[in-house]
Amino acid sequence: MPLKKIICHCFQVSEEEMVETIREQNLKDVDEVGKATRAGTHCRLCQKDIEATLDKAFSEEIEH
Repeated sequence: MPLKKIICHCFQVSEEEMVETIREQNLKDVDEVGKATRAGTHCRLCQKDIEATLDKAFSEEIEH
């Protein structure tokens, strides 16, 4: 079983979880992702990764 890629280490939010939430709730920006998952709301170091994940969520499939 491959390890899940963690996007937000403060709250242990994986890329898979984030993409699923983005798609289910049709989230459009980092603030919306933060409200839904808490990712990017503590130290904020992952906000660029969240932006990249937002782009990826609607442009390609993520391996599960």
